[in-house]
Amino acid sequence: MRKFFPLFLCLVVLSGMVFAVDFSWDDNSNLEDGIKVHFAKNIGYINDFEGRTTDFYRDKDNPPEAGVRALNLPSWSQQAEVTLKAKAYIPCYLGLTVFGNNGGAAVESFGPGSQSGTWNGSIWYMLFDNEIGGFIDENWEFLARGKNAEIRPFPKNDLDFAYNAFIEACDTFHTVVYSNDAYTYEVEAGALKYANENAGVKDLPLDMQSQFAWAMDPYALAEDVIGSRELDSLTYNDPIETTFTTNKSVNFGSMPYCTFTVVKHRFRVPYEMTVRHGEYSGQVTFRAYTI
Repeated sequence: MRKFFPLFLCLVVLSGMVFAVDFSWDDNSNLEDGIKVHFAKNIGYINDFEGRTTDFYRDKDNPPEAGVRALNLPSWSQQAEVTLKAKAYIPCYLGLTVFGNNGGAAVESFGPGSQSGTWNGSIWYMLFDNEIGGFIDENWEFLARGKNAEIRPFPKNDLDFAYNAFIEACDTFHTVVYSNDAYTYEVEAGALKYANENAGVKDLPLDMQSQFAWAMDPYALAEDVIGSRELDSLTYNDPIETTFTTNKSVNFGSMPYCTFTVVKHRFRVPYEMTVRHGEYSGQVTFRAYTI
């Protein structure tokens, strides 16, 4: 019977190019099995996965226990990253609210270029009338109110039957300003003019008393200010008095960003012997703007 002797030779990769080789004999084979295995290598060129004869890198999935994001990355660790510069642009907001005479007006400015935030009320007035605001003295103290209130336009004297009297505006006006940028606040006004400008009647001076309340933390006043007229309970500084005899703007300085400013204004006009009876007109502008 013919005997078959199988021979197995496993090659991982067979190149199409044959090099001159130096055969090394494997003398460790079993001398009794009738099989001799010969293996040849060209030293320095063989792709040895054990890394004995070549210098190639063994790229294995074998991260360190601390992970590839450890602070001390191994030399074989690979990394890819993208760094972006970050910038944010917060739009500017400015809001001005005026309360008084049983009404209120709010003007808000949103973002750059919003410079014409103006409202001119056609039915909302600052009225000076003895039946509404009534009479006050030079110390802004109430005297009387009514259609026929018995207050003489004479200067105060020792007999106490006359006062240095004024007629107060119909209400105390509160202005509330907030901005997330630095801002300033001012009031522009002038003397009131007689209805018949050709009559040669002198203008009627306008007095203004102003008191300020601030809040460095906007949330401290938010509930009292937004949508509310309960502002008299705030703590105000000492009053500042201004008299308008010609048209001018009175600026109250700069205010820090992200703060509320609440200003309480009282107004009056003189009631004295040199002031003619009749109707006088003018206007008062409350203004805030960023700086």
